[in-house]
Amino acid sequence: MNCLYCSHNQTNVVNSRKPKTFNHIWRRRSCAQCKQLFTTKEAPDLSQVRVIKRSGKQEHFSYYKLLRSIDKALAAATLQGDEIDMLGQNIVAHISVTPKSTIYSSQLHKVVAESLRNYDKKAALRFDSF
Repeated sequence: MNCLYCSHNQTNVVNSRKPKTFNHIWRRRSCAQCKQLFTTKEAPDLSQVRVIKRSGKQEHFSYYKLLRSIDKALAAATLQGDEIDMLGQNIVAHISVTPKSTIYSSQLHKVVAESLRNYDKKAALRFDSF
């Protein structure tokens, strides 16, 4: 990884943690040249995951689309954007456990509905009606 300060291509990991709730790794890095410290969050790249629709059409997984559907289902609930993002991160963590390059929209729907059921049963019902 390149240093954010001097662009040197050699950095060392000083500290690393994997949060319990999200599917990313937090790392504290030190540059071998300028000795500056900086933090990175490394998450799986889901841009290559393809969602297979009921019609058979495939499209790239969209985190934004996932958040939009959660927000739509939680329209009556008073949630902040970061809480919706947390739900989205939990769903992404759940689907990225398996190293598949495709996921059926029905499987994705089940994961989202289950997460919403754990949070707000009315929102889960609204989501199921989409």
